[in-house]
Amino acid sequence: MNRNRSSLCMTKGHGYSLGVFSLLLLSTCIPLVSASGSGLLMSGDTFTISGDQEVGSGDINISIDIVAHGINSNGSIEMIFTAEDSTPLASDNRSVSLSAGESSTETFDISEVPIGTHTLTLQLWGDVGISFENNVSQIQVFVQKLSPANVSIESNDTWLVTPINSQTGEESGNSTIRDGDQAWVIAMVSNSGDVPWQGNSTISVDGVPFSTQQTVIDGLTTTSLNFTIGPLFEGTSSILVELLDDQTLIVSSGIGVDIGPPPLPRPILSMVTNHTN
Repeated sequence: MNRNRSSLCMTKGHGYSLGVFSLLLLSTCIPLVSASGSGLLMSGDTFTISGDQEVGSGDINISIDIVAHGINSNGSIEMIFTAEDSTPLASDNRSVSLSAGESSTETFDISEVPIGTHTLTLQLWGDVGISFENNVSQIQVFVQKLSPANVSIESNDTWLVTPINSQTGEESGNSTIRDGDQAWVIAMVSNSGDVPWQGNSTISVDGVPFSTQQTVIDGLTTTSLNFTIGPLFEGTSSILVELLDDQTLIVSSGIGVDIGPPPLPRPILSMVTNHTN
């Protein structure tokens, strides 16, 4: 039995281009040989997967054509689908018997594939031909089911509230916020999902809205939201940051800020010499 392992391969550093399977058919993964055919080979040009890179768990549908090159050929095609931790998710092994020049289309339907990155391997056994161009005896690719966006606002211990001189619009340099000051507020937000989250972020002080921003948080990232509020008034104020999808509140978090009295007036002394004759 000829077990030719020339294959169509893909490494794990594929990023998020899993759906572009034409990239998997590069000749760097296929030995360069002058001979061709002489048995069963999978046609990489016909290789398709539906359901890859979709959000949430669901079905995966695989299709590939097998061609008998040059001679009547008997063998089998094996499909193995495993999770990232090597847990088997699905497998199949079916016989293939083709006359010279004949082809058949093999499809594999895998239901309820969980969120995560999984490995699909297709392997021909039996009268396997010599790989050439996009005709191969093995295909191995990563297939991913993406987790939905999941946004959160980091603990207010990570927020920065910086006093601004309301007349100059620059950082005041004071260690505390005083009556009449404005302030910069930087709040950290995260998205633990695979796909970007897009919506609005708002900030309010004591229930009064100050600013609304269109916000995009990429998948698996933490970023900062930057707001300007004020002028603020002496006392304790509640600052609230909210993330909304259209008008639906997704998550909110707040912080209390003490605002001191206005700075004491700075006396200016002048001396005038009184000349007498």
